[in-house]
Amino acid sequence: MNINLNKYKSIILDCDGVILNSNKIKTRAFKLAVKKYSKNEIDTFINYHKNNGGISRYVKFKHFYKNILKINKFEKEFEQCLKNYEKELSNNILLCKQDNFLIKFLNKYKNKNLIVCTASNEKELIKVFKKRKIYDFFDKIYGSPNSKFENIKIGIANKFILKPCVYIGDSSEDYKVAKKFKFDFIFKYPWSELDNWQEFVDKNRIKIIKNLNI
Repeated sequence: MNINLNKYKSIILDCDGVILNSNKIKTRAFKLAVKKYSKNEIDTFINYHKNNGGISRYVKFKHFYKNILKINKFEKEFEQCLKNYEKELSNNILLCKQDNFLIKFLNKYKNKNLIVCTASNEKELIKVFKKRKIYDFFDKIYGSPNSKFENIKIGIANKFILKPCVYIGDSSEDYKVAKKFKFDFIFKYPWSELDNWQEFVDKNRIKIIKNLNI
């Protein structure tokens, strides 16, 4: 598929599934964080997690307790789940593969506003990007605990995000964000965990890419 990014002033990239092949690592971390619960509860949670990519861990764990376990008071359990998740993630996130064409892509579009907008924890991701030596390529990195919607609003208000803009993501949430702000959207599919991604992109007539060699 012929895709031309030269017409855009800003390019927004999701991290997990776009920059890094980290979705499976995060799914494993979510699973281990709630391992003391029943198989059915864990399976229901992981299914929710996979089909709601682009939403932060904070929202997902709250959903687990409120809507799956039907618990109203869960502060201690919530904090423990976060600690379990973060421990597992920190041990593995630096080992995962990044897109083979990432550096070429970042150099090619270095005159654009290059933004990361992710559900990953912002402070953690900045540390990871610095260790991977890709931090300096980006004009701004936005992550949780703010939602993607909140961060895009901030980016527009502070003029880090300029239109015309394109958002490259791998989840239905990324598409919703792009549509909300009237950005163009491109779906990167090989590392996506969205179960019905092919049906999703066909239904919404979304352009797809296999890698960042565009």
